[in-house]
Amino acid sequence: MTVWRVLRGQLLPVASGLLGANWPPRAALACSLVDVKEAVAEAIASAQAWWVASAVVAIGIVVVEVGGRRRSLPLLAAALLVAFHPAWWGGPSYGPDCSFAIVEASHVVFAVLLVMLCCTLFLAWRARRRG
Repeated sequence: MTVWRVLRGQLLPVASGLLGANWPPRAALACSLVDVKEAVAEAIASAQAWWVASAVVAIGIVVVEVGGRRRSLPLLAAALLVAFHPAWWGGPSYGPDCSFAIVEASHVVFAVLLVMLCCTLFLAWRARRRG
């Protein structure tokens, strides 16, 4: 019976039932918002905060690239990601799991910029070590 439920796409409820885990109360209350206007305002503020964090990481990429006297694709990509961040053009619409799409997209942009910064730092370290 468990195999049939997994095949029908009910893996998560089956797995949580087998492990004896319960959903956290916050996840259960995600869709039953008390004040929609407050939730939308909070999502917009959160997206803008992620934009600021993304801008700080992008500044780090610019500093490393310009300090190494290189002009490369990460420099241009970081500037474009910050300039066209979802906080500026995305509207506060609900996602499939009752989260806001602009906040989720802001997380993705921040993660991409963080990976770019790590790669840029590694390449700068390797170039300095060789030369």
